[in-house]
Amino acid sequence: MTDEWEILLPLPFCRRFEDGALVLWRHGITAWIRVWNNDKGDSKEKRLSRIKRDRSRTAFNEVEERGDGVLRYAYRLVEENADAAGLYCFAISNDGHVQMAVYFDREGNLPLAEGLWRNLRENSVTAGLSGAVHSLRLMQASNICKVAFMKQDKKFYKSADQIKALAEGYGSCFATDEILVAGRRVGYMYREMPDNEIDSGWRFLAGDESDAYMDNPENLGLYDVNTVANYDPDIIPHLDASISSAFARDDETGELELLPQDA
Repeated sequence: MTDEWEILLPLPFCRRFEDGALVLWRHGITAWIRVWNNDKGDSKEKRLSRIKRDRSRTAFNEVEERGDGVLRYAYRLVEENADAAGLYCFAISNDGHVQMAVYFDREGNLPLAEGLWRNLRENSVTAGLSGAVHSLRLMQASNICKVAFMKQDKKFYKSADQIKALAEGYGSCFATDEILVAGRRVGYMYREMPDNEIDSGWRFLAGDESDAYMDNPENLGLYDVNTVANYDPDIIPHLDASISSAFARDDETGELELLPQDA
């Protein structure tokens, strides 16, 4: 977002800049984000006190958290004609703070909104991960889920209106362009420990991607599992498999077969 702040998106979002704010949106949820400097050198606690003082008297469900040098504060607020109360949240560091208002059309999107808030962080926290970001490999679990923004200029094999509700509620996943852009079937899928509460842990590949291909982070993206299921419904029966499960497509049967744990 800025030299000081970044946000790690658990799912693909469209984005634009409007009225001095970064706006992230996808179906059913929109986040307005503004970044403020700490020009007066006030402490995090003093600025939080000021934010609390200025909040609406009708605010409810207040939450305060600390971690990674960031002080976080959030509350819910009912807006006129809104289907669900919005989430108003802040991430405060020594150098400044991020203000975010997240609006959504159903209560089921609250975990996603809270995930956006908790994924606001100082760039300095993840600076040491930049090498992993730029050499991202799906086969290396330690490098997964470090992508801040996915590219939005890919020409996907399926249009948005072709995506149906086949496997909703599983969260996000990583998949290569061989599937989402080239339209190939999933040849290899595995599940690792999720990186956050939105991440499903699932990673999907065509199965024959080269090392050079996997070394380029532009060849993969962060998607909803439901999106990948629309590209290849064969994955659906296996989505409830446990962490560390892996499946490969059998050349003879054409089916995705469970692999032994040591495979």
